[in-house]
Amino acid sequence: MGTVVGIPKVLDDALIGALSKVNLFEGLSRTQLIWIISSTSRVLVDADKCFYGSGDVTDVLFVLITGGVTIEKPLKDGWRTISVVNPGHAFAELAFIDSRPHTTRARATSKSLALSLNKLRLTSTHDVSMILYRNIAAMQSQRLRRLNERG
Repeated sequence: MGTVVGIPKVLDDALIGALSKVNLFEGLSRTQLIWIISSTSRVLVDADKCFYGSGDVTDVLFVLITGGVTIEKPLKDGWRTISVVNPGHAFAELAFIDSRPHTTRARATSKSLALSLNKLRLTSTHDVSMILYRNIAAMQSQRLRRLNERG
């Protein structure tokens, strides 16, 4: 996993405004967004390094702030990109929910910064966790619908 960096946690309107536009945080109040910001770690990953690897067990959910990430599935002779994550989007939701090993890796395509939210920390506040789990379910539902539409 990347390096946890000590960037000052500035709770300004710009950061709160940016997070309020992230689907994962839809429906959270300003106070709840401040709680999210204060509860996350910042993880910096260099280009071509991974946030997590296939088979890793993690208990965190990531929200990409800067950079780019590809979610890749292992093949016998390499890796296949199954998703591209852009800033403002979450990744690692499946392993976060079911606590099973990752079946993919999350590789930074450039130097990337993400917020990392620990599952234990999230479950310490029921009102925020209820909204986030609902939003994760909605995000997964959208992904399944897109796959179903492809045939």
